[in-house]
Amino acid sequence: MSLLRALGVDVLRVGPGLVCFALAACDPRENAKAGDFDATPSSMPPTLAGAPPQAAASCITRQTTPFAESAHSAIIEVTVRLDRCRVVPVVAPRLTTLDALAPVGALVGINGGYFDINERPLGLRRIAGVERSAPWAKAHGGVVAFGGARLFVGPRALMPSDVESAVQCKPLLVERDGENGIATDDGRRAARTTACDTGDGAAHFVLFIPAANGGPTLRETAEILRAPREKGGFGCRAALNLDGGPSTGVWFAAGGSTLPPGRIVDGLFVVPR
Repeated sequence: MSLLRALGVDVLRVGPGLVCFALAACDPRENAKAGDFDATPSSMPPTLAGAPPQAAASCITRQTTPFAESAHSAIIEVTVRLDRCRVVPVVAPRLTTLDALAPVGALVGINGGYFDINERPLGLRRIAGVERSAPWAKAHGGVVAFGGARLFVGPRALMPSDVESAVQCKPLLVERDGENGIATDDGRRAARTTACDTGDGAAHFVLFIPAANGGPTLRETAEILRAPREKGGFGCRAALNLDGGPSTGVWFAAGGSTLPPGRIVDGLFVVPR
């Protein structure tokens, strides 16, 4: 507990979340704020105040490593069963926080991609089948995308045309052949938010939460993600870097906001089907 507190994680909030999801004993928060998201009807996730209590436990699992030496940080992995829950992007008109952005009935929120000086998303944002932000002109990075119970992580050029939701970011840490996507490493250590496809039909979000001046480099992040689980990795067949540094954050309806210290423009929220 003291180590997590030293890393800037709110232990009083994280602890109940861990117990709650592990024991399947908590209701989704029913009075969550609607948030300042792109207020067009097709972009709004449905109100889910009446979602059954078992929804959180049935579609979400969470694993916390207080400190991983190879990553120079604590690690939080959130796994979402896409046959039972959806992952929907939510975009705000201005900088905000994950808890303020969370739609009613959301169970978990992860920070999204990059944004510009005008507080607008950089790269593709597709919400309910409609593009709310244009893709980059050049084939930078990749996308994490969702269509029904399907997950896609990889280059935008290979993204299925019928996906309902998508967030574009960079770099692509693990290529779709399972190879490390970082050819050269600048050596910079930072907090990281990543989306990972292991081939098991679930979406895996892996966050690296360091103490001051810690965290993995991009190449180290890629190596950890692609390494087999039996060797301390996550077995990702493909993985995408989302906005990191001070934007790295995760919000749990059952336990409040764990991070971020900074503000964001968009997030990926898990809602029951």
